[in-house]
Amino acid sequence: MKRFEFRLNRVLEYRQQQAEAERNRLQLLFHRARALADERNRLTNQLAESRDEAIGSGTVSGAELMALSQFSRYVENRTVELDKDRRTLEKQIEQQRQVVVAADRRVTLLEKLRTRQEAVWLAEQEKELETLAADSFMARLAANRRNANANARPFVMPRGTADSDSALDLGQGPDAAG
Repeated sequence: MKRFEFRLNRVLEYRQQQAEAERNRLQLLFHRARALADERNRLTNQLAESRDEAIGSGTVSGAELMALSQFSRYVENRTVELDKDRRTLEKQIEQQRQVVVAADRRVTLLEKLRTRQEAVWLAEQEKELETLAADSFMARLAANRRNANANARPFVMPRGTADSDSALDLGQGPDAAG
């Protein structure tokens, strides 16, 4: 018996590779989103620490206030940019999710097709095996009958009874009514 061969196996492998590549792209987008969020948190934490240090020191010079004010504006502007980038990235993530779902559907479709074809192949193999077993059984049975007939003794009539047997058959024997 030959083994099962899915004719679209190369296509399935290609689709699986495509789906994996799309999932990797999605992961990269998630990493970028996480990096944006980390940078935003780092900047807001640095600003809060700088303000706490200025307030905690008691006396703040004009230069320090100016630097804190500039840093505060920088954090504010950068936060706006990061939020804008995050929104853009969220749209890209949603689009990429749809691409991944579509790629996974194509893989699933081919896997289901392979499963169905394999089930049909298996049923055909079982049917073929059943037919082969039935043919083998019938051949063995016929061979056993031939051997039994060849080994059986032919019927031989005992000597001297042929006349009486033929007389009986013709109705002429001793018991015949006449």
